[in-house]
Amino acid sequence: RHYGGSVTTDRRAYRRRARLICRNRVIYAARWKWKNRARGFLRYLWLTMPRNAVRSLLGRSQTPMRAFVAAQGDLVRLMPRLVSAGRDRNAWERYLAAIGWPGGREPTAVVSSSRAGAVGF
Repeated sequence: RHYGGSVTTDRRAYRRRARLICRNRVIYAARWKWKNRARGFLRYLWLTMPRNAVRSLLGRSQTPMRAFVAAQGDLVRLMPRLVSAGRDRNAWERYLAAIGWPGGREPTAVVSSSRAGAVGF
């Protein structure tokens, strides 16, 4: 039997973790695996989601049905971002601005004068 692995012993925390994993797998696929986001999302709706729902319902998945349904609700709210890379990018930039991230780029490290010539600093 496959071990999903988690340090949590609380059932509520386990369901929350399963919900986030289920949701994040779809987000990852949208951003990195699907060549065409709209087509990939339709394929998810018609093939992957029903298959995973049946597996969860029959107990053949580590994801409890309650967590699976909650994750699908999260994905409904994220659907505009899942089907459009432009919307996803804009929402990400708004998030970075909201938390005060400088220009949406990683902060550059301050270089001390004694290490200025060192590679990687």
